[in-house]
Amino acid sequence: MRVQMVALIAAIGQVVAADLDLKVSGQEGVPPKFIFDGYHVSGICPDILHAISVLDPGLRFVGGYKPISVPLMEQGLESGLLDVACALTDIPRRHQIANMVPTPLYTVHERLAVRSSDPVDIKSFDDLAKASGMVVTFSGASYAIKLRELGVPVDDSNADAASTLRRLLSGHARFFYMNDLTLAYLIRNAHAERDIRILPTQLHEESTFFWVSRKLPAETFDRLGRDIAALAANGELQRIYQRYELH
Repeated sequence: MRVQMVALIAAIGQVVAADLDLKVSGQEGVPPKFIFDGYHVSGICPDILHAISVLDPGLRFVGGYKPISVPLMEQGLESGLLDVACALTDIPRRHQIANMVPTPLYTVHERLAVRSSDPVDIKSFDDLAKASGMVVTFSGASYAIKLRELGVPVDDSNADAASTLRRLLSGHARFFYMNDLTLAYLIRNAHAERDIRILPTQLHEESTFFWVSRKLPAETFDRLGRDIAALAANGELQRIYQRYELH
């Protein structure tokens, strides 16, 4: 009987630690979450996924990180074409199609960018709602939902944040609403430090999370949850984020 029990425990352990391929995509247009350079991809999320695989070698993230928009990522989670999505914020729609690992990956700090020639100073959402001019952000951003609820005119028709920055530069929009890490990255890469300024007021702060398709078994969700909690506890998630901060 004891031999049978030991064999059963060993078998359970093998199931828990079984090799598993999880389908994942990249997200287009929001560096440094994902940075695409030809066929090479880097960034916060690739680093997080790599850290999970190092901690739990049986997990492999597959799919080649093809860059797609957030709406397509959500459709993929819902249909099962994607198994996981990295660093999306918590909105009701996503709970309908996926399970959210409760440990935050990192926090985004939402701010506005304007042309340097624009003297405007926005200190609150009320100020933004009263100001004239279009606000642009990227397609699928939870920011757009929130801003529209406040009566702010928003254009989120473009999935590429770099193209959205060019709309601000050209005068087709007055404000660019985005997390400050991405804003700083885009401005630096466009060599637009003299043309664009980020307003000092942080309008909102929000955590990002790891999402797992409801098509996957509970055991896989629990396994990912344990891995991500361990990476938070040992400081690896914070170290990954800090690598991409501009100093």
